[in-house]
Amino acid sequence: MERDPYAGEIRDGFLYGRGAQDDKNLLAAELAVMVELKLRNIRLSRDVILMAEADEEAGSTGVQWLVRNAWAKIDAEFALNEGGMAFDTPSGARLFQIQTAEKVPTRVILTARGAAGHGSLPRPDNPVVRLSRAILRLAEAEQPVVVNATTRRYLKEIGKLPDYRWLVPLLPRLETQTSAASVIGQIRAREPELEAMLRTTVSPTLLRAGEKINVIPNAAEAQIDVRRLPGETREEVLMRLRRIVNDGDVEVRPAGGQEMPPTPPSPHDTLMSHVMQRVFSQSHPRAVVIPYMARGATDGSFLRQKGMAVYGVPLFLREDADSRAHGNDERISLADLSRGTELLWKIVLAVAAER
Repeated sequence: MERDPYAGEIRDGFLYGRGAQDDKNLLAAELAVMVELKLRNIRLSRDVILMAEADEEAGSTGVQWLVRNAWAKIDAEFALNEGGMAFDTPSGARLFQIQTAEKVPTRVILTARGAAGHGSLPRPDNPVVRLSRAILRLAEAEQPVVVNATTRRYLKEIGKLPDYRWLVPLLPRLETQTSAASVIGQIRAREPELEAMLRTTVSPTLLRAGEKINVIPNAAEAQIDVRRLPGETREEVLMRLRRIVNDGDVEVRPAGGQEMPPTPPSPHDTLMSHVMQRVFSQSHPRAVVIPYMARGATDGSFLRQKGMAVYGVPLFLREDADSRAHGNDERISLADLSRGTELLWKIVLAVAAER
């Protein structure tokens, strides 16, 4: 890391800082639009509400409190949210991916138990070994492939681009589990992002075991970040993970904490959807605007649960193949921040300003 993540440093045309991509760039654009509406005294045909709350990645208590205690103040027909993504393909097309659906965090904890003992005498019930086997089984297991209406349309549309024509012959084979299993590896090798849209994903992230190097512990624990497809229930996923682990001495249980609701996708035939389609299409000569399901999760699910049409708006361009969000030297170009804010301004005016 070369930049102080909390300095807000501008260098070589980029703004560096934690949240520059996720998600202070959107908040800055939204604030700029709100201020400009007031300064210009724009006549509105509907209310424009700015809702900003914290801890989306640490419990989502902010949005849940607002839904329970201040719904009348935030109730709206549409919400523009994070979760959308725009990027340029090698062939020159610019994809504007409007997030209309998202996966559901379903974290689990694995706990292996055995008898404690001296490290000089290996034990067959060593919890660390047992846990390691369970983690490997989960990581290597092929989760079922499910093509929902959102991903089906998304894959069909990007398959028309030169960059993704390799997908076209594979798409029919994704519709049944037997044939999908034979092609999902090809998709994973070419485009891991696409694979993550098609199945529940499992990523071991945290381990905890033992106190001393010469003592076999009596328990070992792993935390697993599971992102399930919205069409699956938590119970279905837990049952499948337990079958995969297949060890009565390894407990598989929900991790608790943050629980986002599974929701149906936001409709793509609303006024807001049509306006975004027009604004993004006019912003680039080779624009392709497509609804998609994000592999991550946002607080928008709590608003969708209440019946609001929530759209992850793709204002900002992905700089390169690897996002810097949550990483070292997170940044956004000043030109992209300005361009994205202008796109948001056009969308809000088209939907909310009197004509």
